[in-house]
Amino acid sequence: MGTDAVPPPAQIDAVSRGIIDAMGAQTALLAPDGTIVATNRAWQRFAADCSAPPRNPPSNSDVGANYLTICQASAAAGCIEAAAAVTGIESVLSGESP
Repeated sequence: MGTDAVPPPAQIDAVSRGIIDAMGAQTALLAPDGTIVATNRAWQRFAADCSAPPRNPPSNSDVGANYLTICQASAAAGCIEAAAAVTGIESVLSGESP
């Protein structure tokens, strides 16, 4: 795997899983194309708590979904928070921000 390669979700090891689960903020790890490759418990709880019906999170918040595309669509529909997320994600993915 090259330095830009992102391991598939099944290859996220126990140490990495423990690190992201220890983070209190809702966290998703994204591949260079914006696809979610891992999420932490806080992200999963938030998705479940905000879903309709309750405890049934939408597939667009889970591993395999392209979070960048989802945010871009929401931004195009006028969501200011999604537009800010797109700006931040694109900045990180392009290497402009750490």
